[in-house]
Amino acid sequence: GSPFGVTETDLDYERQADSYEKRDNELRNFTLIGSFDMDSGTTFTTTSAYVEYTFDEICDCVFVGAPVFDLPMRAGYEQISQELRLASPGGELVDWQAGMFFQKSDVVFEDMLRVQTDSILPQVSNLLAPIVNQGAARVFESESERYAFIAEATVKLSD
Repeated sequence: GSPFGVTETDLDYERQADSYEKRDNELRNFTLIGSFDMDSGTTFTTTSAYVEYTFDEICDCVFVGAPVFDLPMRAGYEQISQELRLASPGGELVDWQAGMFFQKSDVVFEDMLRVQTDSILPQVSNLLAPIVNQGAARVFESESERYAFIAEATVKLSD
């Protein structure tokens, strides 16, 4: 044993958590691909995709068997993308493909390192008592858009 409520003192490479922990993650992915052969032999392909996830967690991130602080975290992500592509039939003097791509994504992340109400820190030093039930929060948000245009040609010089 150890003072201040620390119950795990053996070096056994196993984490002991004594605070409430939770993990709730959800992921959704939808992809739709269509490929159409045109009368000219050219193939038109379209790919549409949607991805989102949510992440909600509370971590007892001290890795000792005593209450010190926890770390609630939350994140959300959403992305849509679209690709359009034309391709020659292939096997000709000049084979080619051309297309465009678009992607939009949004992400939000927040966490807060929080000193728990029953933290052992005031037992270590009275000077630490004012930080009980306090925390330091971080918030990150980002939005992005990406565009790309592609073209490729291959010339067959000999059989």
